Amino acid sequence: MTALLPFLLLVVGSGCTMAGQPGTHPGIAEDSGSTAPAASGRPTAEGALPRDVALRPGEGTELEDHARLRYLRLVNDSRCDPDVQCVWAGDAEIELEWRPPNGEPEVFSLHTGKAPREQVLGLRRVTLLALDRGAAPLARLRVEGLPAGQ
Repeated sequence: MTALLPFLLLVVGSGCTMAGQPGTHPGIAEDSGSTAPAASGRPTAEGALPRDVALRPGEGTELEDHARLRYLRLVNDSRCDPDVQCVWAGDAEIELEWRPPNGEPEVFSLHTGKAPREQVLGLRRVTLLALDRGAAPLARLRVEGLPAGQ
């Protein structure tokens, strides 16, 4: 039994958030706040470069083609507090609305700790990069066009 103790501590510790690191979450990359193009810098089939946006519940953004993305609400947040040791880091879910130009709105959810972390909407992909903590957490999202035929 004593030979298994270090192994068990390693397994339990690997499922925890990093204490003292607010805003960090395993599996979700921190957003630099930049709106610079992705590493490739190549335009997509739509001619638009990837765009990073930061929204709070109730806020939205309009894209080049007049499509709109709106952060509706925080559905739930069961993430482990940064200063607490947890077996599982937990999950937070946000609800978003995508309104294409001249189209019907589509409501979908994205998660921090489980799938889906991204959603394909026509020729675009929306990815949840990071989610702050609190009652109205700031969501950092990347909106990027997909190459034709994908």
